[in-house]
Amino acid sequence: MVKQTFDNADPRLIYSGLWKSLDKQQGAYNDTLSLSTHAGDTISVNFDGVSITVIGNVIPPDDRQPTPKSSYAIDGEPSFFTFVPSSSSEPESGKTFFTSKRLQRGIHKLLITNLVDDAPYLIDYVTVTEGNGWWSWWRKDDPSRKQFDGNFRTQNIQSSSKTLPSSTTVPPSISSETSSTSATQETGNRGVATSAGTISGAVIGSIIGIIFVVLIILATWRHCNYLARSGTKERESSLRNFFRPQPPPTRLPTETGSISYKTCSSYHWSPSELNPDRLPRNISSVGTASRSRFEPSSVSEKDWRSYAGSTTETVSSTSSSHLS
Repeated sequence: MVKQTFDNADPRLIYSGLWKSLDKQQGAYNDTLSLSTHAGDTISVNFDGVSITVIGNVIPPDDRQPTPKSSYAIDGEPSFFTFVPSSSSEPESGKTFFTSKRLQRGIHKLLITNLVDDAPYLIDYVTVTEGNGWWSWWRKDDPSRKQFDGNFRTQNIQSSSKTLPSSTTVPPSISSETSSTSATQETGNRGVATSAGTISGAVIGSIIGIIFVVLIILATWRHCNYLARSGTKERESSLRNFFRPQPPPTRLPTETGSISYKTCSSYHWSPSELNPDRLPRNISSVGTASRSRFEPSSVSEKDWRSYAGSTTETVSSTSSSHLS
């Protein structure tokens, strides 16, 4: 939260009535106070914030003076707070007259009214708490951002250099600020508000950056985890296939083995059939062959050739006997 301080001479305080400006007041903010001794004198303050506090000085009344009394209303509401100082025998500076409840952020108006004649009502300054200080400084249409030109906005005001009695104990917060001027205070408030805005922007940017980095890390982790799971499944499948018993290699059936033939003697040969020109060129076609299916390992090439040679000789001898 950013707080702004409006001195009693600040242009954001609009005076109405018979107010007096008091200078060289020891212990007062910027050494100035505003005094009213007439009932009905008012001060209106336009501010942009969520709360406001009024600070003033209290002078113990004498036998001829009544006790001061003041009322405070915000945004035209009926007076909901009345301040009556305690009956102290010592002057008090930096006394809190009024603190508003928390308001909605935006432009508000505070109306301060002196309720008693001949009772010294002394106002020193007001503080405004802004809900978001860096935002309010961008409100270019707010007339309260103008520098103080040295003139009170009031109907009747009198200036006096009368020194009021001050308390022996001055709050440190008040005494430390008495060396600054109204213009310096305005510049300082602007700097604080700008600094708060910069810090707020940096914090928001940092949070967004952290969230972005976390999302990137999470996405990368999920992708790596997915690749790891996929690789594990492939390796497990390869290992299962490697250690699984393999079936024996499949061999195509080969028609080979011994061939049985009917001998030539079982045929009745006619003379025309014995003509050498009509003999079959492929001797293996003689007779009706019946083939048996064997495995390649059952008959060797040597046995096959021996069997084929003997069969050829048998056929040749049979043919010769018939011819003779």
